[in-house]
Amino acid sequence: MRTKKVNRYWCDYCNKAGLSKSAMERHEKHCTLNPARSCRVCSLLGGSHGIPMSELIAMLPDSAPYHASISTINTDDWKIHKALSDAVKAAMPALREAALQCPACIMAALRQAKIPVPMADDFDFKAEMKSIFEDINEERFQCGVY
Repeated sequence: MRTKKVNRYWCDYCNKAGLSKSAMERHEKHCTLNPARSCRVCSLLGGSHGIPMSELIAMLPDSAPYHASISTINTDDWKIHKALSDAVKAAMPALREAALQCPACIMAALRQAKIPVPMADDFDFKAEMKSIFEDINEERFQCGVY
């Protein structure tokens, strides 16, 4: 019988775990819950980051009433949910502009503001990332990189 003790590493922000220290360090640097994160999508799109994450978070509504209503059984939960959803919808255009249309920065702001990402009705991270990569691939194809 053989046994092996291994080190396991966790992200300080989202609690993701892994067996590789370097992989977890890389993850932490770009984790969407890291307030001082380095955005890979922004660097892919041209290297410029929008305004600091703290200012992006400040543009979003306070989610505390929503989380308080979840912890108690309340008949007015739907009203609180709807109010937060409407407030997020109203804040999204300004958030998009401030984040320079970066889906990763938008998602990071939502997650750090403790707003469930699906609550942002007009935000589809997967579709927006697909569109970005299609544009990049088309540009590379036209330049003859492929």
